[in-house]
Amino acid sequence: MEPFLHLQFDRIEVRGNRSLWSRLRTKLQPSEGFDKHCCARFFSRLFPILLWLPQYRVKEDLLGDVICGITVGIMNIPQGLAYGMLASLPPVHGLYVSFFPSLIYFMMGTSRHISIGVFAVMSIMAGNTINSVYHQVAIPPWLSESLASNNTTVAQMASMDPVRHYQKIVAAVTLTFWTGLFQILLGVFRCGRLNDYLSDAVVSGITTGAAIHVMTSQLKHVFGLSYVEPVGAFRLVKTYVIIFEDIGSSSGASIITSAICIFVTVLVKEQVNNRFKWKVPVPIELIMIVLATLVTYLGKLRENYHLEVVGHIPSGLPSPMLPDGHLMLSIAWEALVIALVCFAFNVSLARTFSAKHNYQINPNQELFAYGFANLFSSFFQCFVSTASLARSLVQEGTGGKTQIATLISCIIILLVLLFIGPLLEWLPNAVLAAIVLANLKTMLLKFKEMKLLWKISRMEILIWVVTFLVTVVVDLPIGFIAGIVICVLVTLSTLQRAEMTVLGRMPNTNIYLSVEDSRVHEIVNTKILRFETLLCYATCERFKSAVRGVVLGGGAANICHVVLDFSRVSAVDSMGVRAVVEIVNEMKKSNIVTSICQCRGDVFLVFTASGLLKDCGIETIEAAIEDSVNFYHTHAAPALVDDESSPYGTFAADAKDAI
Repeated sequence: MEPFLHLQFDRIEVRGNRSLWSRLRTKLQPSEGFDKHCCARFFSRLFPILLWLPQYRVKEDLLGDVICGITVGIMNIPQGLAYGMLASLPPVHGLYVSFFPSLIYFMMGTSRHISIGVFAVMSIMAGNTINSVYHQVAIPPWLSESLASNNTTVAQMASMDPVRHYQKIVAAVTLTFWTGLFQILLGVFRCGRLNDYLSDAVVSGITTGAAIHVMTSQLKHVFGLSYVEPVGAFRLVKTYVIIFEDIGSSSGASIITSAICIFVTVLVKEQVNNRFKWKVPVPIELIMIVLATLVTYLGKLRENYHLEVVGHIPSGLPSPMLPDGHLMLSIAWEALVIALVCFAFNVSLARTFSAKHNYQINPNQELFAYGFANLFSSFFQCFVSTASLARSLVQEGTGGKTQIATLISCIIILLVLLFIGPLLEWLPNAVLAAIVLANLKTMLLKFKEMKLLWKISRMEILIWVVTFLVTVVVDLPIGFIAGIVICVLVTLSTLQRAEMTVLGRMPNTNIYLSVEDSRVHEIVNTKILRFETLLCYATCERFKSAVRGVVLGGGAANICHVVLDFSRVSAVDSMGVRAVVEIVNEMKKSNIVTSICQCRGDVFLVFTASGLLKDCGIETIEAAIEDSVNFYHTHAAPALVDDESSPYGTFAADAKDAI
């Protein structure tokens, strides 16, 4: 018989066993070869545009990028205005968000197709946070002096629109600054793979729940109501109570305007754009904005029917503004949640396009791109930006090849900010609300995922429902945390249900399968057990009880050899090692020999480094089940046969003869 392969602890050189401090010291030691090439490598990684722009194919890609950039830029105008209002800010701030962050992502992003700017979920999350903290912003002296001419009190100033607008802008700047800072820190600590641990059910649940919040926030403009939006937990319930109390004072002009705009927008998108799939879709939102502005101005709808309009839109770029240090602690938690949700949405979308078009994205670099985009734009009165599914699909569908399309889109937005903005003063708020509601279809259609999840995984249904309900009933950040918690609990519950499979050998082969397969037979007086998950603090009790139940149970007699197959164990911690040692010692007391085989590399190193298995008599870890069986019957079984005091001598002899 050929000698079988087995690994002995004494013969293995365990690498990577240095202390954490020594490894850190090596990493942080300055490199002797630091030169201009290192600088070039650093900046090319931080700014990927330095790599792809010199290789840009003008003849092949420029025309598609220009058409795509113009189309997305036109889409950005109505969406920017609408989502700026959704964030509880003057609509022009949505245009700022469509301009400044996109420029930074153009230079630092690794995705060729996502469109950075305003998005409904981020807008409503930012708006809710802004509404809950803006009153903490102190009124500056220059603003107090300009409003004090009429002997107004501080309390009266706080209720004035200019003061509230200033406070909300400062709150938005602070929130965006913190969000960008958190994203940069996540990039520094290389948390790009964090999205891998976030279930799609959590993202889908919070997205659908956010759609309900978005819809509710726009009802005040649809019905022409004026009320202070509730803040804190259960804000959605409080909002509907207020709406039903004030429904009698609704504006007929706002309701009719909203209904017409929603009907026309949905009709054109569904029956024209989606049906005919033209290269450049009909910009129905922009057309509605232009027509509604003209009709409102010429028909004097504001004066005659009290139709609320956007009001003054300043021309030019905004003046720089610093975040408020007093708000930092009040807003940090919300900023962290928004940073994580933003990253989850963006990377999921970027991976979808990269897989479709066969190129790679770098999640860690994406974190830097989002972080610096938000950090830089926060100084220019922007709220949090993120990728938009609708615009990204258009950017890809209209022939966009690179982020040059984003640059073209930014030029369109810049022209609007410099020259066209003041012309939109008579745009009704009801039209912007209608645009937001008409674009909620994609988010609300995620309810359809319930049917698929029901067929695939009931646990994911639980995660989705809990995340959605907590998001809708309580609040968006709490819903996100609830989704993560239930996801962790479901994962731990799955680990706790991990099975121990009993294996047998197929006749005349070295193949071992579950004994549930009728073709296999168990080896005489031997139990071969395979644990089906990682061996850690959460599963070690399950592991011990499963082994005891199979080996020491009432129906398991005459066993003298146990083989533990760890081929499915992907990781082991200290409690897992102790659990194995405990089982080995228990088997010893019952005169049962224990063998371990088929450990993965990192699991083998943990067992080796601990030294605990060697202390309890396990000298080797075999490479295969067959090796464990042969090694036992070559060395251990003869000793048991010769040992007259062993009650298992007869069984060992029978087992040896069976082999």
